Formats: sequence, structure tokens, C-alpha cells
Amino acid sequence: MSVTRLLRNPDSWLSQFLQENVKPNAAAAFIADANNRLPEPSSAPAEVDYLLSGMAFTYAFRFWVSPESWFDTVGYRGAEKLATQGFIDYLVDELRSSTAGLTDVDWNHRLAMASCIMAKFDSHQRGRKIKPQTGLLLMDDAGNVDSTKLGINLASVKDVSRLIPTIPEAWGTSGLAKPIDLESNQTFHWSRACGGGDAQMIIEGSLVEIKTSVRRHPIDLTSLYQQICYYLMDKSDEYRINRVIWYWSRHRSTLAVPISSLIKNPAKLRRKFSEAASKNGIQKDNGSRFRDPILDRIRKNCESDAAAGDWRW
Repeated sequence: MSVTRLLRNPDSWLSQFLQENVKPNAAAAFIADANNRLPEPSSAPAEVDYLLSGMAFTYAFRFWVSPESWFDTVGYRGAEKLATQGFIDYLVDELRSSTAGLTDVDWNHRLAMASCIMAKFDSHQRGRKIKPQTGLLLMDDAGNVDSTKLGINLASVKDVSRLIPTIPEAWGTSGLAKPIDLESNQTFHWSRACGGGDAQMIIEGSLVEIKTSVRRHPIDLTSLYQQICYYLMDKSDEYRINRVIWYWSRHRSTLAVPISSLIKNPAKLRRKFSEAASKNGIQKDNGSRFRDPILDRIRKNCESDAAAGDWRW
């Protein structure tokens, strides 16, 4: 069970912890104010695959910051699993060597296609399997990427290519300069205790979450709790997180908020969270398995039945 699933279950220990320690009225006021600040979102093409578009745009943003950042992502590990990382290397080199940029329609389309491919490999690595193909089989006779062989939604490619030119302006609303580097898919000390959870990216001490929602008011309690949770999961402050940045691509806007504005006494709450995660979360067991209180009870019952000679499902 992932962090998101735990947060969507109001009865989970993680949801209960946040509800008890992050004042509901303050959270509701923050969400309402943040949503009201956002401009109207742009529309999406018909038949777009929103999951693919969202993940692909995140890869396009990473490429804008640093093309080399792609080599340290879940998507690249998915490509390695399918032995197609050489194909990704080729796409990166081809895009990086071009003199064109974000204002060039053809270059944007190629970056959008490459980003959709990375998104597909990302999904594969996370368990949503795709049919293995070698790099050459992903290209047609003219050397162009054949999207049909990965099941890529062309409406999503068009969607992402339209959003790519807005990146510099939208990121500028954060008040920060263009980053020189980023860290992708970072896990934390308590990630496993929360069923597995990795931050989308960390940029210069900021947790960055990129969304492509078409909703007028896209910020909700789960989105807020998720970023707070990532901060709390970093037990020893390894990543020096001091801020959360939400980037809403269709709204062409960002929201940068210091951790101290989201949590009263962050260090104290982090220590309290560690106690709760140690007690309630899924923990290491003999270095090879993970323990969950519910599974422990089931295992204990099964062992009792086996000892009594009654082993039935």
C-alpha cells in the first residue's frame, strides 16, 4: 500500500496521524486560499490520456532543467529492465544536440514523444507492464519513433508538446531562477514504513510536485498531506527540505510554501512521526521482509491453525 493509498483511507494510521497533528481548519483555509489564487487552467485535447500526459510532462520538465537527469529516474531504470536504455541515450543525445529549443514546434513534439516513452518505461518499472521491445523495434523504417509499439496516446503527445513552451514562464512564478540540477524519485528513511513512497523531485531543498490537472481548483487535502508526509519521512533531514512547490502546468502557475508555514514546529512533529511510523508502519523484519500489523495477525492465526493441524484457506 503506497503513501497515497494510505492517505486516501481515513482510517489508516497515516491519515489519523496527520488529522491529529495538522489542524483541519488551518489545512482547509490553506487549500481554499491556494485554489483561489490559481488562474483558469487551459483545456486538454479530446481523448487525452491524463495519466500519461502528467507523467510525460514531468519528464519534459526534468529535461528542461538537465537532460542528464533522465539517467537517474524510475523511467530509465524501466528502460534498463527492458534492455532499451541505449534507445533513451540516443533520444537524449539527439534532442540535446539540436540547436532548436522550447520555441521550436518540431523540437517540442520530439521532446514530448521522448517524454511519453520515458513515462511508459516509468509505468513498467512501477509494475504496470508493457511488452518488451528493443530500441530498433521502437522505430519505423525512416528512423522515427513508432508510438503504436508502446501504445502511446498521440493526443497526449500533442498535449505535452503544447505545454512544454510554457515551462520557463510558469516556473518563473515561483520566484526562483531556473534550477541547475534536481534529484528525482528520492525515497526517505520511512518510505517503506508507509508502504513505499518517492518524491517526484527535490530541487535545491524544495519538494516539487508537478500536476497537469484540468480542474479549476486542483489542490486538495491529499495533495497537501502527501508533501507534508514526504518531509516527515526524511527522519534525519538528509535532503534539507525547507519548502514545497506545487507546479500546475495547465494553470501556468506555481505555489511555493515554506515548510514552517505548513507545520508548526516541524522538527518536533518529525520526531513524533518517527515514533508513530516505528510503531504502526510496515517495518523491516530480519532484513528481508516487511511487517504490517494486520499481516502479522493473519500470520499468527495461520501458525496457530497449522500447529493444531487445521491448515485451511
